[in-house]
Amino acid sequence: MNNAVLLVDSPDQPGLVAAVSSWIGAHGGNIVDLEQHVEAETSTFFMRVEWSLEAFGIPFDESAARLDGEVGASFGMRARL
Repeated sequence: MNNAVLLVDSPDQPGLVAAVSSWIGAHGGNIVDLEQHVEAETSTFFMRVEWSLEAFGIPFDESAARLDGEVGASFGMRARL
């Protein structure tokens, strides 16, 4: 398998799952697994998403920076690949 795994944490707010999954889909990625939850005490959102790199249009080593610039900064998101 040639998959990527992204771990995200962010202040909880509407649109996080949609933004990340739309970004992956817009670049040709196919999500194969996604888990999310919110830590109620701190209102922190956590997500783990795995997608196929088979048709993904961004080189893996550029993915984290591109995600941050295109999605993450607007949500105050920390992302790790």
